[in-house]
Amino acid sequence: MWDMKRFCLVMLGLLWLGTASEVLGQRTGRITGVVVDASNGMPLPGANVLVAGTTVGAATDLEGKFIILNAPAGPQTLVISYIGYQRKEVPVEVVPGGEVSVEVALQWAVSKPERL
Repeated sequence: MWDMKRFCLVMLGLLWLGTASEVLGQRTGRITGVVVDASNGMPLPGANVLVAGTTVGAATDLEGKFIILNAPAGPQTLVISYIGYQRKEVPVEVVPGGEVSVEVALQWAVSKPERL
């Protein structure tokens, strides 16, 4: 009888620890979004989207969409870049275990002609 009680208590404790670690251990969230051209709204495939100060990021697909899994929770800054366009920084709030969605419009980089 005592062994059965001990077994049940151990199993209950392990179940609680497993559940608590999953709930308390979620220190990341998910960021989804789309990157488009500011002048015409067309998607920008292959744009780089990074969480500033980390190696976490993604590239946009053919429709300009991206998904960043395991983004650090809390206030973050997305850094979006694409060849020929101005780099843009966008603040986001990543909720642990949640998802935040953003739409980013990039503008052409204007270069000044050099004088000869």
